[in-house]
Amino acid sequence: SNTGQVISLDLHDHKVRLIQENATRLKLTNITATSLDSRKVQGHFEQASFDQILLDAPCSGLGVMRRKPDMKYTKKEEDIFQLAAVQKNLLAAVSPLLKKGGNLVYSTCTVDLEENEKVVEAFLNENEEFEGDLSMKERMPEAIRPFVNGYQLQILPQHIGSDGFYIACLRKKV
Repeated sequence: SNTGQVISLDLHDHKVRLIQENATRLKLTNITATSLDSRKVQGHFEQASFDQILLDAPCSGLGVMRRKPDMKYTKKEEDIFQLAAVQKNLLAAVSPLLKKGGNLVYSTCTVDLEENEKVVEAFLNENEEFEGDLSMKERMPEAIRPFVNGYQLQILPQHIGSDGFYIACLRKKV
């Protein structure tokens, strides 16, 4: 349904066009897609102005390796650490935009500990106003619930025949 307002940001113009095309195809008029580096959001939006934030972070993509097997020849260890630094910067940039009581969902399509659990753990250690949202499990489909660990979900390709991905649901304390 066309309730609420969805603001979608992507660094790449071609992805913004895909979002716009899909919104049009689905007759969704409440989506605004804009090309913007999310590390610069604070210059464009007021603090505490969002009810929910989904950060689908750029990542190594190791969770989609079964569809892109040549990836294993192009990824290097230093790439992982550079990506983790970008992910931490993105979390630091978007988190002040969230209202108290709101959820910040951090998502990647990788299975790498450095880009997932370690990024979220570092964020929580540095941001006491956030906590893991332990009610995440009850909002998940029944088939996914066994893979939820507290406020985190790690799916491996063999679990449900999908790509590998990670989700952490964080809540800004009231």
